[in-house]
Amino acid sequence: MEFADEWNNSDFDCLDSAKKLVGSVARLCLEAWKMEEAINIRLKHTLAFLIGAIIAAAILRHVGHVYGGFSRQELRTYALFAIPAATLAFYFAQRRGT
Repeated sequence: MEFADEWNNSDFDCLDSAKKLVGSVARLCLEAWKMEEAINIRLKHTLAFLIGAIIAAAILRHVGHVYGGFSRQELRTYALFAIPAATLAFYFAQRRGT
């Protein structure tokens, strides 16, 4: 009977240590998963924005070329002129908001 008591006590101590180790590893994995999920959401939003911007630019270029009658060089020139204008508009909109 003594052997059974010793075996049970030592086995439970080992199991308690293992449970603590598994619990801490599980918490660490859960925190890592949450951080990865947050990064994935930001990456998905960024990629969706970039794809949307590319599609919008392609549609505008197509409409300007086909229906507006602008040549490729004219569209390129207008786009280069629009970059500083859009940058200034964004800058002033940000300043006005704060």
